[in-house]
Amino acid sequence: MTGKVRFMKSSIALVTALGFGLAVAAGPASAAPGVYSDWTISPTESGAQNYTGTIGFPNALLPGADYTSDKSVDDNQSVRVVTDGDWLTTQTPFGAVFGPSGPPPGITTQFLRLRIALNTVSTTTYTFREPFPADRLGIAFGDIDVDSIRLTATDENGAQVPGSKLVGGTFNYCNVTVDKPTDCDSGPYPIPVWTPAAEGGSITPTPPAPGIQETSGASAWFQPSVSLKSLTVTFQAYPGAGSPSYRTWFAAFPRTKIETTVKPDKEKIPEGGEVDVNVSTGNGGDFDAGDVETCLKIPKRFVVVKKDGTSLDGRNACWTAEELKPGGETDKEITVRPTGDTSGNFTFQSTATSPDAGQADAKANLTVKKKKKKKNNKPKPRPNPRPKPQPPTG
Repeated sequence: MTGKVRFMKSSIALVTALGFGLAVAAGPASAAPGVYSDWTISPTESGAQNYTGTIGFPNALLPGADYTSDKSVDDNQSVRVVTDGDWLTTQTPFGAVFGPSGPPPGITTQFLRLRIALNTVSTTTYTFREPFPADRLGIAFGDIDVDSIRLTATDENGAQVPGSKLVGGTFNYCNVTVDKPTDCDSGPYPIPVWTPAAEGGSITPTPPAPGIQETSGASAWFQPSVSLKSLTVTFQAYPGAGSPSYRTWFAAFPRTKIETTVKPDKEKIPEGGEVDVNVSTGNGGDFDAGDVETCLKIPKRFVVVKKDGTSLDGRNACWTAEELKPGGETDKEITVRPTGDTSGNFTFQSTATSPDAGQADAKANLTVKKKKKKKNNKPKPRPNPRPKPQPPTG
C-alpha cells in the first residue's frame, strides 16, 4: 500500500509559460532541484564501434544504470562523455524542472555525445539496476536535426511502455536569452517533433526529410509516469545528412531517507494483559518526503483495543502523513491485547514507505507470560480414625 506521487503545480505553470513545446508533469512535492547523473565509458578513446558504461546519481537512493552502445558498422566516429559546449538552462523546460546543467565552470554536469557516419545505426540500451521510480526520472536528447531517434522502454514488469507513458515534449536549448550554450549557431532554432506510439515513439527533425537542415539545439525531454527498467535509444541519420550526432542527459529528483521505530511500552505482559505499542516514522534526509505511509503489523492472536487514528487493513494498523519535512516525525500509539490463553514470544513490525524515500522497517519483541496456576492451600481433611473394637456384651 503506497501513497500517490504528487506534482509541483508551480513548475508545470512555469514550463507552460515558457512556451517550449509540450509542458509535462513536473515531479514530486519537494521544490528541490533535480540532480544530474555522472557517467563512465569504456573504452575511453574515441572511435570504437562498441562501448559500455554506467550512469549514477549523487543521491544513493536513486538507482543507477549500466549501458551498452553499439554501432552497426565500425565508422570510427566518437562517443564521448563531455561537460561543455551544450547545456540546458532554466529557460528550457528541462532546466526549469530539474535545474540547469550549465554553464560551466559554475555548473558542471556530464552528458553523452555520440557521433555516427551516414551509413551507421547506433543502438544504446540503459538497464537500471532496479526499476526507476515513476515521475522522478528526467531524460533529455539534444541536436536532433539531420537524424532521428527511436525510443523504446520496459517497465518494472518487463512490459513495453507506450509513448504516452514516457510523457514527452520538445524544445530548443539554444532559444534562450541568458547563458546561451557556446555551441549554438546564429539560428534559426527549430523544434523537433515527438510522435508517441503504442511502444515508445520517435523524435524527428523540423523541417522533415527531404528538407532537413543542419541546426543547433533541437531537443526533446521526457519524464516517464511509470517506473522504468530499461530504455533503448536507436539513432540514425537521413541520407545526405551533414554531421549526425546527439547528446543525452539524465537527471532525477532526489530521494530522501525515512526511518521508523516500533516500541512496546513493556517488554513482558501476562496473558490477557494490554500493551501500548508506540510507532514513529521520521524524515532523516535532506529533502521533503510526501505521502509517507506507516503500518504496524499486528501478530496473530492479538486484538486491537485502541487504534489512535489509524485504519485497520487486515492485521495492519496504518496511517499516512501527507508530507514530512527534514527532521519531521509522525507517530501513533496502538493498544493491543493477546486473546485467550496466548503466551510466548511475539514480533511487532512497522513498515514506512514513501515515493520520495523508498521503504524502512523496524521490529520489536514482546513476551506474553503464561499465568501460573493458583495453588490450593485448603487443608486436607483428616481421615476418620477407625473405631476401637468393643468387647462383646451379654
